[in-house]
Amino acid sequence: MSSLEEGRQFVDSHIIREDDIDWERWESEPERTKVKPASGFDDSVVDSFLAEQRIAGALWPWTKANNLGLRYRGGEVSGYCGINGHYKSLLMSQIALTLMNQGEPCLIASFEMQPVKTLHRAVRQSLNHSSPSAREIRAWSAWTDGKLWLYDHLGDVETRRVLAVCRYAAQELGVKHVLIDSLMKCVAESDNRNAEKQFVSKLVECAKTYGIHIHLVMHARKKESESDRIGKPDVYGGVDVVNQLDNLYLIQRNKRNETTEEGVRRLIDPMEPGVWLEVSKQRDGSFEGVISLWFNVDSLALQERPDQSWPKIITERF
Repeated sequence: MSSLEEGRQFVDSHIIREDDIDWERWESEPERTKVKPASGFDDSVVDSFLAEQRIAGALWPWTKANNLGLRYRGGEVSGYCGINGHYKSLLMSQIALTLMNQGEPCLIASFEMQPVKTLHRAVRQSLNHSSPSAREIRAWSAWTDGKLWLYDHLGDVETRRVLAVCRYAAQELGVKHVLIDSLMKCVAESDNRNAEKQFVSKLVECAKTYGIHIHLVMHARKKESESDRIGKPDVYGGVDVVNQLDNLYLIQRNKRNETTEEGVRRLIDPMEPGVWLEVSKQRDGSFEGVISLWFNVDSLALQERPDQSWPKIITERF
């Protein structure tokens, strides 16, 4: 079997296609499934008391973020907002890999990028260089078994389908994190605030019902200049959407520190951050503020210091 055939076989085995899902079952959830005995919550209640003594949830990609108490907890929805081209989708892939490395299975539902391109970037981020060997790629593919699925749908999608996929992934596949890229593709009319509000409300309900974390990419309105910092008021969907989110993160490139030489984008001052990640809202955390990051062109990942490379996800030697 050729490397190309093996690559296609890998992609096919990780794709959730439209005919894989019993839509009638997952699009409508019987209310009886929500009626549960109190004793069935005992483990969760114990965990809630333990959580008061420790920081609960999955870790972030960067040590300094973890030291600030940032975690990804089940039953929450996080929004990631930014202008086009400011690394939102790249960040989603990096977060997914970090979660997978902690044993947290993920489903990526990217409606703006084909699965092959999504996986191509994930391989590059995982192995930390731009030209991995066929052997490394196959090893990475094996590593993702039971950890990663992709929903194969490109373009606009009905919100009820997205919710059905979330339920299916949580119940049938054991997925703990669903990464949706983006809100704009789920609610095509960007000025339909009521539809956006209702969809995010349903995502919040789904996350709490199944104990999963839903990561939602959102767009920001452009300022007069891309160098101007964005804030909560710039999030498409407005206050009604933001208020429902458990967490809101604003990502933005430091355009004032960028220059292009011979077609290659570089930082004017390498020690000054290339990217800002602002924690604008956090439901169960005390930190709100800005985390400075730097873009690594080889791994297509964001690193926490200018002199540090994004570490390999797979540490074994191949």
